[in-house]
Amino acid sequence: MDGNAYELLLDLFETKIEQLADEIENIYSDLEELSRVIMEGHQGDEYDEALSTLAELEDIGWKVRLCLMDTQRALNFLVRKARLPGGQLEQGA
Repeated sequence: MDGNAYELLLDLFETKIEQLADEIENIYSDLEELSRVIMEGHQGDEYDEALSTLAELEDIGWKVRLCLMDTQRALNFLVRKARLPGGQLEQGA
């Protein structure tokens, strides 16, 4: 692969990581709102809804984590096994 292909691949990984970071921020924002509902002590349907939301957020969080681990493995492969053009690694540092 030439340098332009590597740059494109790295740009794609950067975009993926930025989107996953945004998703993590959204999860934490939702968790903050959820904690307020729980701490206010409302009973009944709100607790059921909060529990359902918590389960959804946990599922999304694990999927984000798996995506990040997959990205890390792919980047580790590129760094260790692929032949990056001279100076390509130093650009990101």
